[in-house]
Amino acid sequence: MTAARTTLAALALATLAVVGLAGCASGSDLEAVRLYDQANRRLLEAKSPDEFVQAAALFDQVLQRGGENGAVLHGLGNAWLQAGHKGAAIAAYRRALAYRPRDPYLRANLAQALGRDPDPKEGSLLRMLLFWQSDLSYGEKAWLLTGSVALACFVFALARVAPRTRGVARPLCGGLVVVALLAAISFAVEVHDRELTSHGAVDAPELVARKGNAESFEPAFNEPLKDGTELLVLEQRGDWLRVRVGQSLEGWVPADRVARW
Repeated sequence: MTAARTTLAALALATLAVVGLAGCASGSDLEAVRLYDQANRRLLEAKSPDEFVQAAALFDQVLQRGGENGAVLHGLGNAWLQAGHKGAAIAAYRRALAYRPRDPYLRANLAQALGRDPDPKEGSLLRMLLFWQSDLSYGEKAWLLTGSVALACFVFALARVAPRTRGVARPLCGGLVVVALLAAISFAVEVHDRELTSHGAVDAPELVARKGNAESFEPAFNEPLKDGTELLVLEQRGDWLRVRVGQSLEGWVPADRVARW
């Protein structure tokens, strides 16, 4: 029972941290609601790239006023896509997925911007085991961890105070511990991806990656990077970013040509 207690104690401590991250967001600001309505109207009425950029600016104001919101980020992505800024649109859609992962319209718009499925089926063994990873929001993963730990602790306590239930409680508690461990891994993967990793997308018609952080360096690749190419940002030096494209290709690009999230 010592190992079980140790595991449950560790998971309980992790839960305390999760509760802080999954706290309630502040209520809607009336000015943010007004701006959101104005941004949607501007998006619907826009006909030129400049007007779509103006709509995007309004959506940005809503985010600054009311905080991160999946619907607002979706609208921001739509505005940038119509304005011809594919990289900025991809960045907004990716941010929106953290809050609305099962929204079919959001996924369809992101797929259109990327020119491919935003979540290809192939991946690591870990991603295959955590099959729900793309279907749960950031907050839902936190609550899955919180709930599974709470249930495991409850069943464990029940077995201690009611010995007659141990025959059922022990295997149930073991199963809940496994679920809690998987939920903890799932949440840790999400935190690493969202909080500890910097992503980006090329936001320019084409972008030449260099072998160093200046225009004087030779191109790093045979061809320029296309608009909307997704990148992993590894480092920033001044106005330049060291990025990774695909699994291993690295180069330097101007920071103002990359939309980051």
